[in-house]
Amino acid sequence: MSARPRPRFTPRPAGTSDAEISAMRRKVQVARKQMALQEEDYRAILLRITGRDSSTRCDAGQLDAVLREFRRLGWKAGAKPPSHRAQIR
Repeated sequence: MSARPRPRFTPRPAGTSDAEISAMRRKVQVARKQMALQEEDYRAILLRITGRDSSTRCDAGQLDAVLREFRRLGWKAGAKPPSHRAQIR
């Protein structure tokens, strides 16, 4: 029986509210879309970083670790993706 590596995450910061955790989950989803990650790639990153396969099962520290990983991979918070809509003037 081989030992499974422990997930890397920081504990939930004191005072992190459910609303703040929900905002972090939304940020993870925005980053996922902006990075155009395929479902299987996204799940692999979550599993590698947190040991979980869904952001809804992650705590604040784990979500923070996922966002740090996305930044390491090149995601920039606040950057808007190019619009696919036609410009109407």
